[in-house]
Amino acid sequence: MKKEEEKYSRREFLKRAGVYSGAMILGPTLLSACGLDKKSGTPSPSASAGGSSAAPAAAGGSKKTIKIGLLEPYSGPYAVSGTSEKQGAEIAMKEINDAGGIWGGYQIEYVTEDDQTKPNVGAEKARKLVEKDNVDILVGCVSSGVGLAVSAYAQQAGIPYVGTGIHSDELTGAKVNKLFFRSTISNLMSARATGKFLLDSGKKWYFITSDYSWGWSGEAAFMGVLKEAGGQVIGVDRIALGSTDYSSQLTKAKSSGADVLIMSLYGSDLVNALKQFGQFGMIDKMMVGGPLNGTEIASGLSDAENVGYWGMPWAPDNGAPRATDFAKKITDTYKTTINWRHWCGYNGTIAAIKAIEAAGTTEAAAVVKAFESLKWDGLKKSDVVMRDWDHQALQEVFVGQAIPKKDWAYDGQYFKVVGTGDGAKLAASKEENKDAIEVLSKQTIPARANYSPVAKA
Repeated sequence: MKKEEEKYSRREFLKRAGVYSGAMILGPTLLSACGLDKKSGTPSPSASAGGSSAAPAAAGGSKKTIKIGLLEPYSGPYAVSGTSEKQGAEIAMKEINDAGGIWGGYQIEYVTEDDQTKPNVGAEKARKLVEKDNVDILVGCVSSGVGLAVSAYAQQAGIPYVGTGIHSDELTGAKVNKLFFRSTISNLMSARATGKFLLDSGKKWYFITSDYSWGWSGEAAFMGVLKEAGGQVIGVDRIALGSTDYSSQLTKAKSSGADVLIMSLYGSDLVNALKQFGQFGMIDKMMVGGPLNGTEIASGLSDAENVGYWGMPWAPDNGAPRATDFAKKITDTYKTTINWRHWCGYNGTIAAIKAIEAAGTTEAAAVVKAFESLKWDGLKKSDVVMRDWDHQALQEVFVGQAIPKKDWAYDGQYFKVVGTGDGAKLAASKEENKDAIEVLSKQTIPARANYSPVAKA
């Protein structure tokens, strides 16, 4: 086991990623949620007192608003990602509001809560947002475990929920819900795009997996890719979310004879594992990769430790006309490096607003119907399209190769896009995902208690 000082603590992870570097990155709500001193910071673009974003009054003096309930982890192993998703969501709302809102003047506001990367807390906070704050739609989450809990609650409560940054295939598979929509990619889409680059290093793979829904889903997806290629699973180790020591798992992987190590890990877990991967002298011994990696992870690693091939839902240099503009807005507003978690928050929030706008009301059944035929600009070369039979958003998928600073084309690049995939071809087919079809065919949309929908005037 490594000495305690060699472990990469959550606080150090947040510090390196910029959360402790100055409150200009955080709004008052998040400062409070993280236990930081509000006095040290400046407000987010549209933040107001009390933890919600205050929308300007519509013309004529009446305040006409749509209220989003934003659930993100501002504590726990995924806190940095939650912060980024919130910032992206704020940019989305600001864009809509600055353009005059929807329906001729309805502005967007939000209330946010910390799900703490805990499913029970996420469901509890979702209930608070719905039953106390009376939000019109739920948006957010990084942990798939939390997302599953929130999705189940949303279905019971009768409120639409957009999962912005949750990738477990269960969410649009056996545990899909009528009121849930995923705006980002699935683990299967990521594995099918990324796997072919890892197969170039060999067909004997070892797995280290975060022991919950997202980790299992990533593991299964990459195993499927390996099986199709005629490869061999050499070993599998599952480890609790929030772990700091991977010495036992890495020792076994190093001596296993595997060509590739799949890390189905994320957040501070992935930072810790990759640091120790380097400390164990494994960088030159085997290839490493997995479902997800990004700037907020790589910024916590040394140049030598940033290695491998990884799935990514978005990249600022993807060639889309508005992608670089969005990256600049994030950089200029929050004084932080862009990462794809910013995009997750932005993309899911835009989708939620566009669905409500198309529905002409916040009434759940109408929003669901609008979502099931929704197409929107997701800052990629092609529009994002929601699939009606499993509520998975089809879109481009990116493969990133970790690169040293000497090869960066722009500051904070960390990853070079080496591959893209067509989401329509990478996502589960109807034959592969019969569970989703069956679930959605049987579910109904319950009436939401004590709620009066907002409707276009």
